[in-house]
Amino acid sequence: MIRIELDQRADLETYRDFSNLTVGGADFGKKIRAAHPAISVENFQDYIRAYYQDNEDLLVRGVREIQDAVGATSQDFFAAVHSVFDEDYSQNAYVGALSIFDCNPRFVETQSFQVFFQRDLAGKVGVVYHEILHFVFFDYCVRHCADAVRGRSVNDGSYWELSEILNVILLNQPAFQAIVGRPEKLFYPALAEIFPEIEKIWNDRPDMLPFVEKSLRVLDERKINKN
Repeated sequence: MIRIELDQRADLETYRDFSNLTVGGADFGKKIRAAHPAISVENFQDYIRAYYQDNEDLLVRGVREIQDAVGATSQDFFAAVHSVFDEDYSQNAYVGALSIFDCNPRFVETQSFQVFFQRDLAGKVGVVYHEILHFVFFDYCVRHCADAVRGRSVNDGSYWELSEILNVILLNQPAFQAIVGRPEKLFYPALAEIFPEIEKIWNDRPDMLPFVEKSLRVLDERKINKN
């Protein structure tokens, strides 16, 4: 089950966490300032409150629009997920909040995420399924690849990098493309160089566990070599 909602308090936290953050070559603070030139550390609480008040109708319509689109496509999405992971994730509860910031964070512990409201509908649907694929991958790995991922962070390092790369690989597969309707691009420029090697491992994989184990070794070795 996928629910889309508004959560103004979540945007307060997003500003605090992302206003001065650069990860993997992606400058989130720059993206925030591009959409909201007048926002600052000094005024962000009042700014966000006023923005929600002034744009309430637009935001509410945005929630309804994306909820309808997800409702029409989620069955096919979870069928595509099942074809990859051989498990049914359609009964899990996922919560997405429309956001006024183009940061689109996800929180594995609560299976929740944000979606930038100014993206077009296909872009917003793409973010929804991108984030849910993260939750699926991390859940699958904890239960089926435990030794390979034990002690690794879902928010940085090789495990996080692998989740971002795999999302791009999967969302560009025909079954997912039939749903999202546009090519999935790698969001983090720092991962572009290693992407082809991980994609080749995926294409040659016998099943998920060897793919995860080998890909993590490659990503770990890349960091060692860079140091």
